[in-house]
Amino acid sequence: LQIASGPPAQVAPGAVVPLAVRVVDDRGAGVGGVVVTWTVSAGGGTVDPTSATSEADGTARTRWTVGATAGAATVSAALASGAPLAMAAQIAAAARPAAAFSVRPAAAGAATAFDASGSRAGD
Repeated sequence: LQIASGPPAQVAPGAVVPLAVRVVDDRGAGVGGVVVTWTVSAGGGTVDPTSATSEADGTARTRWTVGATAGAATVSAALASGAPLAMAAQIAAAARPAAAFSVRPAAAGAATAFDASGSRAGD
């Protein structure tokens, strides 16, 4: 079992990442018709499909919907026998929206601050 297309080193929470492995024989030739089982072994999320039969060239594919929690993540591909093949990525922390404030004169000598949505700040 070889990685044909793995995840990038860092992924965004909720991203959909295509993954592929290649089932090969002892000479490195692709082997079709072999069932590969996919599991998320760390970091959360789901894979779809959870099992795939390798194509004529030995390739089996899935899509990983990345979990929401930042940190280490691993998706594994396995055959009926043998050790699973792990693919690792780091789930990035979700971006926080930037705070934006504006100040509008309320009356002579006074001002009122408003946040980015137009609500009065501090209310």
